[in-house]
Amino acid sequence: MSREEYLKELIKQKGYGNLKQFASEIDIPYTTLLSMLNNGIGGAAVGSIIKICEALDISVESLKSEMIEPSLNNAIFNLSKTILADKNLMNLLLAAKNLGEKDIEVLVYLSQKMEKSSDI
Repeated sequence: MSREEYLKELIKQKGYGNLKQFASEIDIPYTTLLSMLNNGIGGAAVGSIIKICEALDISVESLKSEMIEPSLNNAIFNLSKTILADKNLMNLLLAAKNLGEKDIEVLVYLSQKMEKSSDI
């Protein structure tokens, strides 16, 4: 998955509706955002990249790689969907200070189990 596809998917997952709405929300011209996502973010202004990353709650560093690992993205999207849908879980995670790798693996596993059970 390319960085641009990754950003488009995050925008959709975060519930911004469409690119025009997202651009307005982060105060970037729609045509600029569209150009970045269709032609590549490599030459985009740093300020625009920072605005996008802040709005999507990701680090600029996470866009460093040319390709984003799809399986990791799916796990993150599934987990974020679960967390956003469950206020108690969201509050629990906000209260947690230092989640370790094992804690995150458990959360991803639980997210996948919950998703499979909701598909039935």
